[in-house]
Amino acid sequence: MSRVSIRGLVKRFGPAVAVAGIDLEIADGEFVVLLGPSGCGKTTTLRCIAGLEGLAEGEIRIGDQVVSRPGYALPPERREMGMVFQSYAIWPHLSVAENVAFGLKLKKLPAAEIRDRVARALDLVGLGRYGDRGASQLSGGQQQRVALARAVVLEPGVLLFDEPLSNLDAKLREKMRFELRQLQQRLGITSIYVTHDQQEAMVIADRVVLMNGGRIEQMGGPIELYQRPKSLFAAEFIGLANILPGTVASSSDGGTTVSAGALALHSADTGFRAGQRVTAICRPENLRVSIDRPEGPNAWQARLDLSYFLGNIADVYLSVGDVQLRGQLSPPETWAPGKSLWVQMPPDKVILLPDEAMPAQ
Repeated sequence: MSRVSIRGLVKRFGPAVAVAGIDLEIADGEFVVLLGPSGCGKTTTLRCIAGLEGLAEGEIRIGDQVVSRPGYALPPERREMGMVFQSYAIWPHLSVAENVAFGLKLKKLPAAEIRDRVARALDLVGLGRYGDRGASQLSGGQQQRVALARAVVLEPGVLLFDEPLSNLDAKLREKMRFELRQLQQRLGITSIYVTHDQQEAMVIADRVVLMNGGRIEQMGGPIELYQRPKSLFAAEFIGLANILPGTVASSSDGGTTVSAGALALHSADTGFRAGQRVTAICRPENLRVSIDRPEGPNAWQARLDLSYFLGNIADVYLSVGDVQLRGQLSPPETWAPGKSLWVQMPPDKVILLPDEAMPAQ
């Protein structure tokens, strides 16, 4: 079994705490993404799993075997893991096939087995015809595929990815996301992937682990994290959001009304008390913008401040009194700034977070 178990992981660099006691269970065959801003502890966590960093506290297991605890670390080469780095780390003076075969030669496997496994790995990443080509002659995307083939050819129990697509251009990065996801599903290898790119995480992950300040802020499926963030940090880091601080005017089983600047805002969320400080969150794509007054609650007359045509959508900024709202319209509309419009925020799309649940920033 290639499940990964992390319990009470603490990693310090001198007085600085890089990882502050995280617990994480990763199932056999699961694709987990460690997501967060620079300095949140995601790469340090990955390096601890790989055996490249020691632990101050806690324990890491692969299957039933302890591979790291304070004072003990199973060497990386004995952990049955493959790792794909941001920098590719391929040898430019070797051919593609020689790069992929390198780890197998260190294991002193028979030449025929090495040849067969290299051929299968290159076919798997779409480079079957490139085995004899010099690695330095490849494009960035092809070099990343070589690095992936080199990791896969070892038939590891766990695959680790350290921001492997960050050096690629935007179009190629988008294409490689889908290829990585499809490959992982085909192989069924337990995979742990580090990135700061929330779109990348949403595309490839079975489960996203959002990190902040060395701790796990929230974890769950991509849809869950996007639609039901549990903190202001999660709401702002994953996707775009209208953030509206306010005070609860009333709350019942039918929903909650919040006073947020010029807005009397209704939410389907319940369980709040009058006078409680909250933050209301609504995604821009959930705003409805129209010329005619819409039916239902949370509809206000607004002034269009700015509008940006982005091809498939229009990114618009509207003012309702002292409150500015951001919307994303699809199909796009091209109204001129200053136009009077109606904006509506469906109550079931308004998330309320109690202020006492907000972590210190």
